[in-house]
Order: sequence, then structure tokens, then C-alpha cells
Amino acid sequence: MKFKKILFILALVAFIVSPLWAGGRSARSQQADTAILTELSAPVQIVMWHMLTDHQQAALQRIVDTFNSQNPMVTVVLQSHPRVDFEPRLLQAVRNNIGPDMVHGIFANDASNFVAEDYLIDFSPYINHTTIGIPNFRNTIPPGAYADITQWGGDSVFLIPVIATGPVFFYNKTLYDRLGLRPPTTWTELEAQSRIIVRETGRPAFGPDSLQDLFHSLIMQGGSGYIDVNTRTVAFDNAIALEKLTWFSNLVQEGIFRIAGADMRFSNLLGSEAVAAYIGSSASIDFILSAMGGRFELGVAPIPVEGPVVWVPTYNFNYAGFRSTPERELAVYEFYKYFMSPEVAAQWAIDYDAMPIPIAALNSREFQAFAATKPSVRAISEQAHRIGGLPAIVGSSTVRNEVLRMMEAAALGTRTPAQALADAVAASNRELQAHR
Repeated sequence: MKFKKILFILALVAFIVSPLWAGGRSARSQQADTAILTELSAPVQIVMWHMLTDHQQAALQRIVDTFNSQNPMVTVVLQSHPRVDFEPRLLQAVRNNIGPDMVHGIFANDASNFVAEDYLIDFSPYINHTTIGIPNFRNTIPPGAYADITQWGGDSVFLIPVIATGPVFFYNKTLYDRLGLRPPTTWTELEAQSRIIVRETGRPAFGPDSLQDLFHSLIMQGGSGYIDVNTRTVAFDNAIALEKLTWFSNLVQEGIFRIAGADMRFSNLLGSEAVAAYIGSSASIDFILSAMGGRFELGVAPIPVEGPVVWVPTYNFNYAGFRSTPERELAVYEFYKYFMSPEVAAQWAIDYDAMPIPIAALNSREFQAFAATKPSVRAISEQAHRIGGLPAIVGSSTVRNEVLRMMEAAALGTRTPAQALADAVAASNRELQAHR
């Protein structure tokens, strides 16, 4: 496959408290935005929070170790934190001046909260600087990625893009082959095939790792909107959303589909054959293979699409830095500049089972060779022409959380689909309106 096609996907669209932020963000705030430090006169230590585990954590540590060895004036320290409530805990830590200097893998909707409170470093003065900048930065990444990191107006660059993953359809190919099934291309096919699988195995056939992403896919493909940025209200208070929510929750209660529940992730459920298929991040493939233990062959395909709109989500793993002192901010920029370099970004994408965002990394020989052999990356590229986006405004992270509660309540039967939808709409609109 010509992996230049992957460009299309991007063109669219516990705490260990270290002595951080000497003087707090007020020291930075007193300076003009263009008055940046360009050279360190003394060693600086900076901390990155992340949620990675296992081989991904080890891979990031290798990148950090190499950077540290090549840059004696900067020491990057990684701190691992649990996924549960990571973003709220991060925001609270930053507000209390005990947060990290930078964070791994922040999405635009979460970044909006930090932008609104003026906590994020604007990297544009560094990027555009004549001596330490990144020449022609805008053209080193696809237009969609650039739009994602600059959507808050002006020429500010609050996020650094490095890699992207996306949801794909993982399935037990051995079972599918035995039953004469192919991976579904529509949600109707998914339901029909799942019913066959349940009859044969007696177990639920399918589930989504992210209930929010499933809901987004269903309603956007069905022709609904998500958030109206002008009125600051949700746009899914409609019959489309109710139909899709009812469809999914009924199938869960019937035992055809299931939600992860206490199991948290579907990689182990698929690996143990508790389900026959699930939709999850392409980066999950090694976890699935480990859980499978060679018991069956794994298949990977694009996610189903059905309806008047062709739309699937993607995950742009951006990186943010938090305002502090000139020395720390410069150190954060220097690390991210290194992280975006073609060789490093390509290797990080390979380690993460993702696609690098820098164009030079994406087109590198090393990454193209990897992508040609990786079914999860192939699946992302095959659905590249379908990728869509969602607005990221203050309050959108709360909307996402309300969607999760809605999907769980309807699926578990603690609320009717109509009640769950009404609750989600009301709570989401309250939050969005609070930030007018």
C-alpha cells in the first residue's frame, strides 16, 4: 500500500510531586508573550505525566533516555498515573501549581479547559523563532493536524502533534472463518452476524471499548450534529440519537452486545474469547495478541459505516506544556521539538502502533515498512477517507462524560433510552452554557 494515503486521515480533520514551577505560572504571566528564553544557562528538570503501561511506557522511556543523554542541560522525568479521572486530576494539580511541566496524549476537547484558564504554553514564539524554531512548521504536518492544534484562534499553537491512532474492528478471525462470516461493513451486518455468533457460542458477540466513540459514530453517520458552537448547546437532542441509543442498549440487554463494565477494556475479553469482536484503538493490538496466547487468529478491519454521512473518529495524540518559568518552558519546547523529529516520531509511531503526524516521519522508509506488515495500521489507512472531527470547546469534555453516563445507563437499564438521552442533553447544555 502507498502509505502516503495515510496523510488523508490527518488532513481531515500516586502523585509524585517534584519541585515544579518555581515561582508558579505568575512568573511567566508577567512577561510579554514574545519575550521567550532561547538558551539555558543552568540545568533544568521537567516532568511529564502519562498514562502508558507495559511496552508503550518502556518505549517512551527509551526516547526520554536518549534525549537526556544528548541534552545535558535538560532532564526529562516521566511520571505514570492511572487512567481513571486522569484529566480532572491533572487540571486540579495544575490549578494548585503542583502539576507537571507537560503531559502525554491530551485531546483537543480536554485542552480547551486548560486554554480557557490560560495554563498552556503557546509554542508559536518558539516555533517561529529564527534560531530555535521549526522552519516552515505549518507545512511539516498535514492541514487537519494543524487545524486541530490551532483551533482556539490567532496564531497560537497550544498543542504539539506527534502521532495518531483510531478505532478499528478487532475480531476472532478463526471463529468468523468457521462460521463463514466476514468483518461487517455496516451496523446492520454487525447485528446480524452477532446474533449468529451468540447462537453458536452462547456469549455476547461484540462490544466497544469507548461507548462515547460508538455513539459519536452512530449519530454522525446518521446525520445528526454533536455540538453547536454558536448556541453552545448539544445538537444530538433528536430522533437520530434516540434511535441509535435504543438500538445499542436493546442489544446489550438482549445479550447480543455487551459493555466492558468492571473489565475496563475489551482486549482481554477478546483474547479470552469472552467476545468475538470489539471496536478499540489500533494501539491495542499487542495487548490483544498477548491475551490471545495463540489460541486463534486475529483479524482487523475498518469500523462499520452506515447512514447518509460517511464518518469515523480518530485519536490525535497531542502534547501540551504548562506555563511556568522561562527556563522550564524552553526545556519543554526543546523536548517536543526532538519528539517531532522524523526519526523519533516514526519510531514512536511504530512502538505505539500508530501513525506519525510529521509528514517526513510518515513517509520514512522505516515507518512504511512497518505499516505494510501491521494489520491495525492498515485498517486505519483503509478508513482514512471516512475520518471526521468534533468541535472542541470549553465544556466539550463534560459532554463526552455525559455521553458515557448516558450509554451506560441505557445499556444497563437504569434509565430508559429517552430518559438517559434527556439527562445527557440537560447536563451537557448546562455545562456548555456556563462557559458562554
